[in-house]
Amino acid sequence: MNARPRRMPRPLLVLLCVAAVEAISWAVLLPPLQGPDEMAHVGYTQRMVEGRVLPWRPAGGLGPERVSTEARIALGWGGVEALRGNPAARPPGSDVVVAEWARRGAGLSRAQRADGTSTTAMANPPLYYVYDAVPYVAASGAGFFDRVMLMRLFNVPLLLATIGLCWLLLGELFPGRPWARTVGVGAVTMQPQVVQQAAVVNPDMLLAAVWSGFLYLAVVTLRRGASTARVGGLVALAAASCLTHARGVSIVAPLGLVLAIAVWRSWRPTWSRGRWAAGAAAVCVAGAPVVYLALRYATGGRLTVSSAREFLSYLWQFYLPALPGMRPPPGPSWGVRDVAVDRLWSGFAQFEVSFPPGVLDAIAWLTLVLALLAVARLFTRWRTVDRGVVAVLFVAVSAYVLQMHLAGFRSVFGGSPDPILTGRYLLPLAGVGAAGLAAAVSWLPRRAAVVAGGVVLALLALVQVGASGLMLERFYA
Repeated sequence: MNARPRRMPRPLLVLLCVAAVEAISWAVLLPPLQGPDEMAHVGYTQRMVEGRVLPWRPAGGLGPERVSTEARIALGWGGVEALRGNPAARPPGSDVVVAEWARRGAGLSRAQRADGTSTTAMANPPLYYVYDAVPYVAASGAGFFDRVMLMRLFNVPLLLATIGLCWLLLGELFPGRPWARTVGVGAVTMQPQVVQQAAVVNPDMLLAAVWSGFLYLAVVTLRRGASTARVGGLVALAAASCLTHARGVSIVAPLGLVLAIAVWRSWRPTWSRGRWAAGAAAVCVAGAPVVYLALRYATGGRLTVSSAREFLSYLWQFYLPALPGMRPPPGPSWGVRDVAVDRLWSGFAQFEVSFPPGVLDAIAWLTLVLALLAVARLFTRWRTVDRGVVAVLFVAVSAYVLQMHLAGFRSVFGGSPDPILTGRYLLPLAGVGAAGLAAAVSWLPRRAAVVAGGVVLALLALVQVGASGLMLERFYA
């Protein structure tokens, strides 16, 4: 007899439907090109499709930023530029304005679509822009803003993929606990910054989907053993991460660890203390060049003992108060609260739409409490957890965050006021965050945990509704 096909779990189906409605609503609610760096990403795809070139410039040399003639008309006569970072401005809605934009944008040639020369996004690898070229080409006969809207909607499948892969990941980490999966993945679904990135043209959502898939497959490989398909999938996802964004290169670290642990477990050698010490020394020797190259990158090639100490001081002060004798780090005052709370849970559109400080304070304290509960839960279950899985998740988070710090320090050390570190950059770690929340509420007995999880999801729903309300007030009140 044929096996009956497995049905999608109802909680997952509900979460996927909620996520799709949220993302589509935000795509409609947020005026065109008001997402973070959205015009730069649209310009990348437009230049690639219309100019039939690959505009990727990984070594820099981008030149002055200039979008196409069509895009400049849309920015000016479509009222986009007047909205950018201007809380007093509202989208133009009169028939006169719409008619004037339509008149000026009518009859543009292909050359006027393809004459954009450079955007800041062209330093990014091309995978996301190849993906977004599909809706651009499909709507090539439509107007500029219609093409942008379809490109936005093409991010919704990436959001659904991220949620589905996080569901599978938590199923491996919390087998037999569907309530834990629902709470953890529900937090990803309700997170307003996740929804915003799914509603604008931006590669962060693809990077989140790739990392969620990689972490799921990594856990499966460690729990069930390596196979050609699993190792091939891990390598393919790692390559996709590297081809999506420069931040994705850090995936090489957990990939190497997964493969090393898989080989170790299949081999299972018996080592004496001397061999363990020799192995540890070999790891340190092999890691020294990596540390040197990382610090050299962070300091822009100006690596000295003083600059290395300055980087360590910057890293310490990002998370903790300065020790006696520490000088303030270079650049603006920018710390973990700014990234992990203020910009992760707020700072929508062009960063000018935010929750009141009191709301962000409450989110910060709740996040800290849940993080401490998750860590404490891990230590109480240390004898029963798969330490290889814990190590891979830890290395994935550490490598990704460290790469962000290296790039951030390089920017401010070179004199730039931009720390290149913001909340949406943390979205690839959504699966780890979902697992942490599930672990935090699992302290309680089953019934109490279900109630606590329901309360957390209700609060997150309020945050999502509140964020939508702020967007409505910003652009339409």
